[in-house]
Amino acid sequence: MLEKFQTTYATQIWVKYTTCLGVFLAGILLFWISSGFPPHAWRFLLQTLPLIPRLWMLKGPSILLPLAALIMLSFTLLFFWMVLATVIIWIVKEQRNYLLERQRFEASLQKAESLAANDLVYQQSWQQPIVAAPRVAGQSQHQERLSSASPVATLEPLPPKWHEEPTMVLPLNRQTTTETIKPLAEKQYTLSIGTGLDAGIKRKDKPNEDRLLAIQGTLANDTCPQPFGLFVIADGIGGHANGQEASRLAIQHIRDVVIPALLSDVKINEEQSAELLLDAIQEANNSLCQYNQMYKSDIGTTVTAALVVGKTISIANVGDSRTYSYTSVGGLKKLTRDHSLVARLVENGTISADDVYTHPRRNEIYRSLGHKTSQYQRYRCKCFIDPPAP
Repeated sequence: MLEKFQTTYATQIWVKYTTCLGVFLAGILLFWISSGFPPHAWRFLLQTLPLIPRLWMLKGPSILLPLAALIMLSFTLLFFWMVLATVIIWIVKEQRNYLLERQRFEASLQKAESLAANDLVYQQSWQQPIVAAPRVAGQSQHQERLSSASPVATLEPLPPKWHEEPTMVLPLNRQTTTETIKPLAEKQYTLSIGTGLDAGIKRKDKPNEDRLLAIQGTLANDTCPQPFGLFVIADGIGGHANGQEASRLAIQHIRDVVIPALLSDVKINEEQSAELLLDAIQEANNSLCQYNQMYKSDIGTTVTAALVVGKTISIANVGDSRTYSYTSVGGLKKLTRDHSLVARLVENGTISADDVYTHPRRNEIYRSLGHKTSQYQRYRCKCFIDPPAP
């Protein structure tokens, strides 16, 4: 119940105002009942304690009941004052955390906008209209003068019957000319992309929490252009709306890290592409963790991503989202490892591979984006220098 109130307090502004107003009125009421601070009962108890031996000699056991009532009243007021102080400290702490997380979120948002702006500038530089070169003018009645400081050499006009004069045929030169012929560039391959999303039979009437990203292009370098591609699948968890938001944020941050890096002036070789993909996955995890801390939510997503740069394919996954390879000879082959309970049971030999799809705990995973901070979360990445033949 307390966690539910904390979530409501963090997301509903009217709950914050109502709580602060209630604490303020409770403080005024407690101050009035206590006759100021420190309470009058505390001051009276401190004055009475040194006089207890003398009062005992004068009144005897009859002073025990009033003394017990005074002590109980003092401790009751102490309890309420401690509760009030605890609530005030909690409110101040929550407000401080909210401001800090908002600053971090705005900084992350500015970083993402900056990356997107750089990407937009790069795209606009390639989309500038091409100005056609002026056509060469033909013969004109007036001779144009060239604005040049150097003298202009002119050719003498041809004789009237120049075409009737015999043409001298030059002998052919049999000498072989040696030239350095550059080898043909290595044959480049293209990427054929097909996409599709299916919510499944049981969830066909519910919102789809999956997100898909497929981007391909060509990188130009000093030697020869090489194709690149970024392919990501994210399956959100944490409820319909929360799952959709988690998968959307993961896709967005992975894209904002990888694409600007590939299109920048810094050349990324095939070996560095794996580190780039891991950095993108890590950035997506950090962003989801910040989102959960800011809004007191518990959203997350699984993800599997493949980054193709030249002949290198880098693959990373978190959760039970999978990446397969297909060849005409071997068929489908799973390249990733599921971070799920049933996958561990299969590895330990407790259940068979066929029992994965019917096991009662088949939906439980132990790793996802957004549920652990970067210093505790570990990711794996596989690299293939030569992609499998189709």
